[in-house]
Amino acid sequence: MTINLIGHQIGPHWTIRLSHMTVSYLGGDQIKKGIRLLIFLMVAASSIVPWWLPNWSGSGPRTGRLYWRGLFIGLTCLVYVIWEIRVARMRRVDWGYEGPGGPQHWGSLSKRYENCSKGKQQSPIDITGYVRGDYTPISFLYAFEARTVRNDGKFVHVEYPPGNTLSVGERTYRLESAHIHTPSEHLVDGLRYAAELHLVHADDRGDLAVVGQLFQLGEPNPAVQAILEVAPVSGDEIGEGFTLNARSFRPDGPFYFRYDGSKTTPPCEEPVDWFVMRRPKTISPEQVEGLQALSGGPNSRPVQPMGGRVVSIVM
Repeated sequence: MTINLIGHQIGPHWTIRLSHMTVSYLGGDQIKKGIRLLIFLMVAASSIVPWWLPNWSGSGPRTGRLYWRGLFIGLTCLVYVIWEIRVARMRRVDWGYEGPGGPQHWGSLSKRYENCSKGKQQSPIDITGYVRGDYTPISFLYAFEARTVRNDGKFVHVEYPPGNTLSVGERTYRLESAHIHTPSEHLVDGLRYAAELHLVHADDRGDLAVVGQLFQLGEPNPAVQAILEVAPVSGDEIGEGFTLNARSFRPDGPFYFRYDGSKTTPPCEEPVDWFVMRRPKTISPEQVEGLQALSGGPNSRPVQPMGGRVVSIVM
């Protein structure tokens, strides 16, 4: 905001005239803009308070005018602050995958999202330069049906009750939810796949483990089709009338890539144990289109810097 003021003295008082004012809400910090606009309102208010108002302050005429100026400025500021709070709430930008809420802006949208820009082990990554790791068996004990299916406008979340478990070596995690990104978030040797299923797990301490299942274009996938057939519209949730057994999401083969990362959506929590399955499944172009119709378009975060991390391939 820019304000140019021209003032000249008439007797003992100053008359202030606004010669130019430009207010811009493009970029910059909202609080700083609010303070600058508040200063303008104070100057403007003090210049337009009627000079003929009665002197109820009990002091001389000049003090009385200052009394009315102060009262008017205080009321103006109060109205402005209330208005600015309401406008700021309406202007709040939600995170997403394009525009002002896109991935490049996540870290600045909220204090809670700082990890998205400042984290040291963010996901996804381009899985390359991997080294042979010690064999640690991974097993999926999936048997229970989904509890709810929820569409938040970015993903269709399939949520599970306790009972489905992931075991990696001696550690056991419970399956909490599943969702799909199109196209894939992880790359393998620079290759991006058509889609990627994320199976989100947590253990009793709250530590997170996410299994990534890649999909290449090909035959329709029955599990993906089952999601498309029951998925509610954006903003809705269903808790009955469908069957989505976690068994249908179980990856093929025991081989995987392993690295330390984060969640790929705000607030981008670290750390997360990542297991990206080496063998891709297939998905049809029509199914990819159906998923993007539910999510409003592609919903994949760009790959993040490796930062010296090492990816192991377990086989």
